[in-house]
Amino acid sequence: MKKIRVWVLMIAAFTPTVAGEDPPELREEVLVVAHAPNQAVARVDLDLVESGEATNLALALESIPGIAGVRRSQNAFEPVVRGLGWERIQTEVNGVPLYGACPGRMDPPATTFPATAVRHVAVVRGLSSVTLGAGGTGGRLEISTDHDRGYEAATEMIPYARLSHDAARDGITGSAGIAGGTERLDFSAGLEVVEENDYRSADGTLVPAGDSSVGGHLSFGHRPDDYRRWYANVVTQDAEEIDYPAMPMNADFLETRVYTAGYSQRFRGGGMGPMSVDFSVGLGDVDHGMSNRGKPSRDITENETLSESRSHTARVESDWLVTPRSILKAGAGFSRLNRDALRERRPLATGVASYDHLWPDVRQDDLGLYAEYGWVPATDWHLRIGARYDRVESEARAADDPGIGGRTVRESYVRFYGAEAADTDRSEDLLTGNVLLSRRLSPRWTLQAGAGVAARAASITERYLVFAAFPKGFAVGNPTLDAERKRELSAGAVFEAERVGGSLSVYHYAIDDFILETRLPDQDVSGDGRPDRLFGFVNEDAVLYGVEVAAVLRPTERISLPLALAHVRGEQRATDAPLPYIPALEGRLAARYTVDARYLGWFEIGGRFVDGQDRFDPSLLENATPGYAVWHLRGSLSITDYAELRVGVENLFDKQYHDHLTPTVPLPVGGLQKGDEIPQPERSLFVSMRLEF
Repeated sequence: MKKIRVWVLMIAAFTPTVAGEDPPELREEVLVVAHAPNQAVARVDLDLVESGEATNLALALESIPGIAGVRRSQNAFEPVVRGLGWERIQTEVNGVPLYGACPGRMDPPATTFPATAVRHVAVVRGLSSVTLGAGGTGGRLEISTDHDRGYEAATEMIPYARLSHDAARDGITGSAGIAGGTERLDFSAGLEVVEENDYRSADGTLVPAGDSSVGGHLSFGHRPDDYRRWYANVVTQDAEEIDYPAMPMNADFLETRVYTAGYSQRFRGGGMGPMSVDFSVGLGDVDHGMSNRGKPSRDITENETLSESRSHTARVESDWLVTPRSILKAGAGFSRLNRDALRERRPLATGVASYDHLWPDVRQDDLGLYAEYGWVPATDWHLRIGARYDRVESEARAADDPGIGGRTVRESYVRFYGAEAADTDRSEDLLTGNVLLSRRLSPRWTLQAGAGVAARAASITERYLVFAAFPKGFAVGNPTLDAERKRELSAGAVFEAERVGGSLSVYHYAIDDFILETRLPDQDVSGDGRPDRLFGFVNEDAVLYGVEVAAVLRPTERISLPLALAHVRGEQRATDAPLPYIPALEGRLAARYTVDARYLGWFEIGGRFVDGQDRFDPSLLENATPGYAVWHLRGSLSITDYAELRVGVENLFDKQYHDHLTPTVPLPVGGLQKGDEIPQPERSLFVSMRLEF
């Protein structure tokens, strides 16, 4: 099984050597902090991905307390971390900031590449290390597909294959590949296929949910010696004909390519000084085509949109041993994001096509410099201090192209946000910094507290969107938006004993110039003579605070009782009005029995319990959502040393339910009518077999 790497404390020492000697050994008696332990960094259960139970990485995130999600299709799960979503969640694949190509957020980045390519993943929910990149005021998703086994790894080649079936959607997910290498080489390659269909909810409602994709990955690394490593990674996925019941459009195709390469050098030097340096470059390329195929609006007007997203990045980072008990990480990074989307509208009555931008050929550059100091003043204390500066340049190069309503793109911005919106170019200086302190009180107790500030420039969608069709109406960006600036306080504790373990986190966010979606005055922008619902973006101050609890009780060696609770509350500071898109109070509880006999495995019965949500923003067409409880029955059994069988029954008691964050239906499709809440699948069986030779 794959190992999960989380960005946590690295305890090490640096013993200088001379040329020809073995690499420096890591000695526990001299401590150096590379990354202070951060309990806000969560583990992702990659078994959910490897088994096929979660058909993409984003769906596996739902198992983490404090993470909810928006579903515009059944597989397009967009994470919301501690009440913050959208592009506040920065997703990086092998260090490349990855962005979807749909202005309507039909392609959250964590869903656009093959899940089985993932080797390591970290979900940062608060006080992110400044070394991880810019933005991310809501959290970060750091993903690696690099098959790095470490130096002096044994020679091995491990083929694997997996096939799973989801009865709810009559879906098949399969993958096959090989991973391994020699003492100097690391190699991994694989192919993944997903084919899923519509489903029915517990009351028999038919929900369109078709999804078909083929993806692959390749990872290669070479060590000329014990101090150097070259590596390259390719991740690719092609999807087509994806149904989005929560959107006025469906996806015709979605193509993703991520290319990365890098070089790492460790130094032999003597005494204090540089320990290592890393260089990396990367490209993220997403192409998206959507249309109103399968929607009733197709009988009046054919709408098609081609959109693209290109992200380029380059980084250099170095570690320096400052004292035997402290380390400095410093680096620089540059990223460029290009996005463009062109819509074609062809009324069937005339057959005359018109074209307009949804993103007007936009570019956003970010140049960042950072440094982070880690120190162990005493064996039980750990301190991390980091600071980062980013220069962000944003530009709409097609702002004078024609748009709908007989106005140019620039004139459309001015129409809603005033004369200041005519200047679409923007330069911003952003500062990020935080302090994280932890203390190990005893072998059982660890306490942690931290404070920090973070900044995020308005995204391309928030700043430059031009009358994109959202589920509830047309949305238009605001070029005058200021950057969000978040102040964060957090504290927590971790307890671990023989029969019980757990963690507690509390946090408070004060966000100045929070970029808030808002209702604009209704106007006719589609040219049909009727007023259209319009939505835009403004800056408001906001406050969020919450708590997360997770624990595992182990009454016997074979029985464990995992439980979790997460709650967040968000409101506008000036009016105390609820922030939109805040998930409800959620709890989880399970009982697991571990088999330790001829066949290793486990069996579990558990549930997810969600409270009703009565805090919402009705101006954005949110409404109250009832609470629900959904149970499951799951198990895994290692039949042989090479084969693992996984079986589960989801929605065990056939509950009819829907999530608060999922949009309502904008157009009648399947068994759904306009304005309906989109329910989740009925009771269903899941079966998976994994072979590893």
